[in-house]
Amino acid sequence: MVDFKKDTWIYILIAAILALISIFTPVGTITASLSPYKDSSVWFSGSILYNADFDPEWFGAGAATIWTLAITCMSIAILLFYGIHNMKGMEFKWDWLFYVLIGIALIIFPILMLVYDLDSAQFGQMSVGFAPIGILISGILCIGAFALEKFGDRIGGAEA
Repeated sequence: MVDFKKDTWIYILIAAILALISIFTPVGTITASLSPYKDSSVWFSGSILYNADFDPEWFGAGAATIWTLAITCMSIAILLFYGIHNMKGMEFKWDWLFYVLIGIALIIFPILMLVYDLDSAQFGQMSVGFAPIGILISGILCIGAFALEKFGDRIGGAEA
């Protein structure tokens, strides 16, 4: 039988790599209401790839966007540390606690960022990019790794 508890490092490394890819992709794209063919990409920390006809002076990084970027960077470092060390055979006593806490943070902060900081009413239409979605998927993978780490014996791996 497959021992899911031993292979949680795979899910953790996938979550870390997906979160790393996510912070290098745009948070969203704003289509200006004045000219529908000119778009601006919004990145973490408020920087904008400026192509539209509107004045982006007011748009800056809100607190939730900066917190999401900071939490995601710290989470990537922790997940890479635990994933690589678990891959090499080192086991930690409380690693499941880090998985669940990081998973909850990676689910909550992108949602807060989308709700509070990406108000595009004055700019035109805004579509969400891959960054918040990828971070949400990373959080779900961390919660799944927590479930496998904590309850892997009951899921179908180890025999008593």
